[in-house]
Amino acid sequence: DMDNDGKMDYFVVLYGELLIPNEEPSGESEYGFIIKSHWNTTSFEPNYQLMVLTADEDIKIFDVDTTCEIDDVEYASTGYGTSQYSVLSSLETKFDKCYHNASDRFVSYSVNKNGEIDKMHFVKNMATADGYSVSYNTEYLPDAGKLGSRLLDDDLVVFDLKNADINKAKVSDISALVKRGAYEGHLFDIDKDGKMDFFFMTEGYASFDPEANLLVVDSVTKTTYGEDAEEAVMIKYYTEGTNELLQAVFTEDSVNVLSATVDAYKNLAKGSVLVANVDKNGLVSMYGVIANVYGSTYGGLYGSLNNLTVYIYGTNEVSTRKQDKTEFIYGYISDIKGKRLTLGGTVANDFADGRDFVIDSTVAQYCYSTETPKANIVVGDYAAKGVDVFTAAVGTTPAKANLVLLKVYDDEVTDIISFSNREVLANGAADLGIIAQTHYTGPGLDLN
Repeated sequence: DMDNDGKMDYFVVLYGELLIPNEEPSGESEYGFIIKSHWNTTSFEPNYQLMVLTADEDIKIFDVDTTCEIDDVEYASTGYGTSQYSVLSSLETKFDKCYHNASDRFVSYSVNKNGEIDKMHFVKNMATADGYSVSYNTEYLPDAGKLGSRLLDDDLVVFDLKNADINKAKVSDISALVKRGAYEGHLFDIDKDGKMDFFFMTEGYASFDPEANLLVVDSVTKTTYGEDAEEAVMIKYYTEGTNELLQAVFTEDSVNVLSATVDAYKNLAKGSVLVANVDKNGLVSMYGVIANVYGSTYGGLYGSLNNLTVYIYGTNEVSTRKQDKTEFIYGYISDIKGKRLTLGGTVANDFADGRDFVIDSTVAQYCYSTETPKANIVVGDYAAKGVDVFTAAVGTTPAKANLVLLKVYDDEVTDIISFSNREVLANGAADLGIIAQTHYTGPGLDLN
């Protein structure tokens, strides 16, 4: 007893090893999801162990105290098959979303100073909590703050259990839900205030928000992610037309919705344009590369915009009704008058011949500029240095123009990316170098 408080601080075992006990427990309940229970016979005194996905995002192994209280009843455990067995044996099979009910494994628990769970409640049995099943294809409506008809707390904790490998389960916040995405699982209202505090997501058919802005890449770096140092790619990017550089990380679990190339993120470079769902930790769950910069002159984009919105915004029946309001338009600048931009072009659906657009301060504006020795992204002004209107051919001097990519939602431009390099026009059309992508059209595009 180092401080004469009547509590022993150290204990010396037979072989002289000094053991320092855990910090005193807070006495407060934590929340977690039991992945698996296990009857451990290797310890001096056999006991149950629980593999728990905790609300602080870690998977931990806890010993269960041999006199643990479960749902306010003390269960002794003096051997396999006795009282704790009656409660915990049903959890010995590792959780599988296809065969197990996630609500059966949601618990509140506390630990003693030895790090053992000494009290536990199955939340579904708590009189102070309400649980609700979330049926297949329930839509998330962030403007209303609801998943289906259920109101969500701003501090919602999301247990993401949809990966077939439960060891890749993770915990996030409300940012894990995507506007108009479709979900399935279980919700819990811990304090019965009418707002859901926890969501156990077993399926998620997410789409991209058609009203959200594009991402424009500034730099790409190889990196690693997670405890296993998984190979990953980190980008720094602009969005919403601001000068703030944000970061996002792609791993092998990042789902590409636009082509069968599962690791298309490895081809990203400065000037690449994409859509992506990025969680609070900067991890990309799903993405689609709209186009990459091409050619030695960096004058335009590589990729096809034909029917692109079908693959980005029509990934499930919930989001399909929005896709027809969204367009990607690629062409050359015919004229600029104040805030009005007129495009020229004559080829396929990638152009808008003679179509006018208003480019005001609400539009996210960028220019891929080659006006300096090293290309850079100009933010806030698509009509930066080097960008001008179409010039007709004169004698042996060919016609030239600057190329632009526009994203339009509900007839209003949300994003514009121009290229300062002047492209030569042949027969009245830009030499755009467009090569069609192989779009992935798997069954239903189940993005889980």
